[in-house]
Amino acid sequence: MEPREGAQPPGQSSQSAPVKGSTAAMAEVAPKRNPAFQAMGLPRWKLPSRNWMIFLSITGAITSLSLYDRREKRKNQEKWCKVVSHIAREPMSTKDMPRKLSIFLSAPPADGLRASREHFREYVKPILNAAAIDWEIIEGRKEGDIRLRVAERIRDHRMKAEESSPGEEDMLLQIRKSHGVKEYEGVKGDVVIGRHTWKEYIRGLHEGWLGPLHHPQQAQAGVQADTPSNTTAPVGTIDEGEDSKAESELQQTSLVQDSPLVQESPQSEERPQLQSDENKATDERLPFLATSEYETSSSAPSIPAVFEPSIAIPHFHILGFLNTPIRIYNFFNRRSLADQIGRETAAIVLAASRPYGQSAHSSIERRKGNSSASSTAAEFAPDESYVDGQHEQTGELANEERNWHKSVRERKTEEERVWLDDTVLDPRIAAKMRKFALTEVDEVRAEDIKKGVPTKDDGQKE
Repeated sequence: MEPREGAQPPGQSSQSAPVKGSTAAMAEVAPKRNPAFQAMGLPRWKLPSRNWMIFLSITGAITSLSLYDRREKRKNQEKWCKVVSHIAREPMSTKDMPRKLSIFLSAPPADGLRASREHFREYVKPILNAAAIDWEIIEGRKEGDIRLRVAERIRDHRMKAEESSPGEEDMLLQIRKSHGVKEYEGVKGDVVIGRHTWKEYIRGLHEGWLGPLHHPQQAQAGVQADTPSNTTAPVGTIDEGEDSKAESELQQTSLVQDSPLVQESPQSEERPQLQSDENKATDERLPFLATSEYETSSSAPSIPAVFEPSIAIPHFHILGFLNTPIRIYNFFNRRSLADQIGRETAAIVLAASRPYGQSAHSSIERRKGNSSASSTAAEFAPDESYVDGQHEQTGELANEERNWHKSVRERKTEEERVWLDDTVLDPRIAAKMRKFALTEVDEVRAEDIKKGVPTKDDGQKE
């Protein structure tokens, strides 16, 4: 029998029969590989899945933003470090004391002191180190500490100038004078970090220069102690019977005290002492002068004609879950904050200042002499810081207050709250304050350094 058409011969399976058109379809579907990759033995590349694309896009964007911001932040800080680096190379005698700044920082509202320390270490300290400037840090852990420390420093200065004799000086100053060491006579300056610290600094200036040297409550207590009491009876008016009765009572009390059965309890002695120490500490922390007494109080005789220049360094410390978008934006935009703080710190190092209330580049000068020298023209100069109905000092870093935590805004007691109360300035104090600011020459020099234009140490172009 002949096999039917289309039937397979015996001994051949259906699997080994080739399928017509299958190889052509596979050739059309399969993409052609790169011959170079094929020669190197690399596998065929393919795009990752949708989930992997989302993950890699998000992580790549966050990483690139962080690296870019860190690089620009480093460039901005290096620019301002180069602006002030020539000061570190200036020669200095071994008999001269270096310039020392006063850094005022306190714990931000509803947080600890560590945040302010890290802020100073990250933004301010690199520029000061580049210029080899020494500083002294005055810290405050809670509200009112900076006000108290500023006022105490001013009162100590007033006591040495007004009450003490010329021979009564600190031991350290006597040792320096005996060895021929000269004190620094140029501009020193005060650096205040944060709006909350700035308000306490202003309050302490007024309390120190307009307030009394001693606490009013302590002065009243001393006056009452000096006045003789009228309860003592004159000599010779006590009868003999009363005298003998008093002697018998004294003998009985002495016998009771000497008996071993009576023992003094240490707790009864410690409790009154602790209470008295707490009351004394709270009394010392109370302000010597209220803001409503500025107009009626007289300034100190030893008040200088011009105060040391000061500046408020921004410290945006935002807390709260609802402020997360703002915190994320600030995290990726630290380069702008580094540039702003670097500019202000460079002005501090270069000792260029202007009166408060004037424009950015008007009346800017570098004072090399003693800032405490008296001047009749400066003493009776008009208050130039009073512009547009308020002093410029009151508006420094005012935008930080709206970002404070809500727990700080609660006024639980009727006591004075420096952070919550309005900043009140007396014209006599406001007119003597100066602000650190860069000159036009320094601004141009900083731009040249940013562009890579070579400059000399004295600020002039080569």
